[in-house]
Amino acid sequence: EHLGGLNGGEGSHGRWRRGRTRRWTNPVHIQTVHIQIVHIQTAPPPPFRVVSPFRHARPVPLHSSLTLRSSSLPLPRSALAKEGESAVHDLAVVGSARQLIRRSAASRLSPLPSSTITFSLLDLIPQSKTLFLAPRRPKLWHPAGLFFWHPAGPVFAPLCSSSANPQVLVATLYSNRAACRSHQHRHAEALSDGQEALRRRPDWARAHSRVGAALFSLRRWDEAKAAYETGLSVDPGSVELRDGLRQTLTRVGGGGDAAAAKQRGNAFFKAGKHVEAIAAYDDAIAAAPSDETLYSNRSAAQAALGNLDAALADAKRAIALAGTWPKGYSRAGYAALQGGDEEAAYWFYSNGLRWDAQNVELTRGRSAAMQQINSVGTRRYRRQLERYRRDAHLPPARVFAVSDVHYDHAGAREWASALSRTAYTKDTIIVAGDVGDTFNAVKLCLKAFRAVFRRVFYVPGNHDLWIRPKGQHSNEPAAFADSVAKLLALWQMCDEIDVDVGPAQISTSTVVLPLDSWYSYTFDHHDPKPGLTLFDKFCKWPMGYDDAWK
Repeated sequence: EHLGGLNGGEGSHGRWRRGRTRRWTNPVHIQTVHIQIVHIQTAPPPPFRVVSPFRHARPVPLHSSLTLRSSSLPLPRSALAKEGESAVHDLAVVGSARQLIRRSAASRLSPLPSSTITFSLLDLIPQSKTLFLAPRRPKLWHPAGLFFWHPAGPVFAPLCSSSANPQVLVATLYSNRAACRSHQHRHAEALSDGQEALRRRPDWARAHSRVGAALFSLRRWDEAKAAYETGLSVDPGSVELRDGLRQTLTRVGGGGDAAAAKQRGNAFFKAGKHVEAIAAYDDAIAAAPSDETLYSNRSAAQAALGNLDAALADAKRAIALAGTWPKGYSRAGYAALQGGDEEAAYWFYSNGLRWDAQNVELTRGRSAAMQQINSVGTRRYRRQLERYRRDAHLPPARVFAVSDVHYDHAGAREWASALSRTAYTKDTIIVAGDVGDTFNAVKLCLKAFRAVFRRVFYVPGNHDLWIRPKGQHSNEPAAFADSVAKLLALWQMCDEIDVDVGPAQISTSTVVLPLDSWYSYTFDHHDPKPGLTLFDKFCKWPMGYDDAWK
């Protein structure tokens, strides 16, 4: 089921079903691959050993020149069954994929250094799930290992050899997966993997370094310091451990004065003495002005006292100092939401989830902000009430409607520019979606209509809420965490250029009522199932595609 996302979830490729063979065409690389998922269930082996999935496979020397067969790579079920306690389970078999490595079929392969591993080798670890085949960096099973496509060239990672220590191999895989998860800002999972690697190789400096780095990223400074010091007691010459310890000591900052003041502030906060806590955090910040945790803690104390503006300011300082730290976004989202700015709160929560997609606090905050956005009594609701009767006294006038302008397509801008600047000054136009694929295109089009018509009403279509990949003139993935964030940005832009997105009485006889709606297959009583075509294929919905309409 994960394969549906290999090409960005493009709707024309439909929905993937487990156990089916599908044809996937990558429009970027013009490569065709047949992929089949075979789920083989065997009992997890006690103890687990990394073995070749081929019973009689001969380990391939690392520096051999390998010629890959043109046929699919088989995986005999009997081989797995006969391996007994050493069986490899939950394997994903990639077949007929020779086109992906056609240029490297006869290349000389080399060992894969740990620093270049870009995939977590989930299948070689107990309770693992599916092996992912990713475009641009494919990997293929071989009787003795895995092929990786790296920018520097093809590389080969062995699964086992006659002299390999299984515990060493599994520890290495846990360590490498910890690095992958750390790169994805999944630091809690990286810590778990690092600890598993350390349990198997307690004398390995790299495992100590993985644990220390994860604790450092989680802002658990004392534990990170202890992890690095323990590693240095095992391997005093490790440059990686020394650098990690030095960085940890630097991040604590301000020496004992800042740490002592922070501890006092934490104690006051736990005791409910928020004024004293703020004073202690002030002292700590004076000693260590670059420590984002101090601003975050002071933000929490300010929020507890109801000083929401000060709490938001401190949270923003924490974000400025550590833009990838989820806690700063959580503090800012809470202060904004409690202060009545639910749209800003959604921005903070959704952007914090960029760095920790599994963060429960951020996820709950985002849901609370979304619920508040849909309620009455918000700032936007009050502004719409003020605008509702602004033109209620005017005589009836013409109302035009247009959709699918696609302002970023050839000819659309010229058509809008050719509209008369005098013929529609008393009229209204309803712009019913699909104005442009990017935020800038929508803004330019609405501004063009606003220069011609007295009132402009706008509701978004699926193109308007797309988040296209980074292009020459825009980088929307960096600007918007998801399509809800883009919708809020479009509303705010409409406020700035005087475009209506809510209901309004435009004359003595006419009211315009915009309705925000979305696709749903549940209304089709004859075929209440998802279709093969996703019209909102570039939209990114936090609640999922099937529930966006709710």
